[in-house]
Amino acid sequence: MFKKTFMGGVLIVAGLFLLVFKAIAGFMEMDFTAANLTLEKMIPAENLTWVERLPWEVLQTAADAVILAPLYVLLIVMGVFLMVLGGIMDK
Repeated sequence: MFKKTFMGGVLIVAGLFLLVFKAIAGFMEMDFTAANLTLEKMIPAENLTWVERLPWEVLQTAADAVILAPLYVLLIVMGVFLMVLGGIMDK
């Protein structure tokens, strides 16, 4: 189960890395475009049509939230999830 906790740590560090660079770019009044990446910007629009076909509005809202979330948020959340999962499965 070391792989899950290790990958969780790597994802958290990557997310924090992007967040720190975004903060530094904000202080320098520069535009750090990598920190503003979302899944919506990385995936073509025709591949995201499945969101409208979800049967429940709650699922559509959740999918939209994930797709529109900044990349650093997704990395940190996935990292925390893997760390918790690795900790649970380790016992």
